Amino acid sequence: MRHLFGTEYGSLVLAKVGLLVIMLGFASVNRFWLTPRLPTSREEKAAQLLCVSTTAEIALGFTVICVVAVLGQMEPAGHVHTMM
Repeated sequence: MRHLFGTEYGSLVLAKVGLLVIMLGFASVNRFWLTPRLPTSREEKAAQLLCVSTTAEIALGFTVICVVAVLGQMEPAGHVHTMM
């Protein structure tokens, strides 16, 4: 656990997981709240909200990919050996 909370690698892993959770939140709002409103909505409010939410979800996905790319270049925290 100390490698997860006490290293830069662990912080990036936690950031990635947090971003994924937020992405899932946007996805569930899109799927269960905004998409069902599209056929019945006479105003374009639901479509606009869906576009904004989908754009945010795509941006978060791109950010997750960038974090994973950085993690791929780093040495995992459990493999870092320190002299005591």
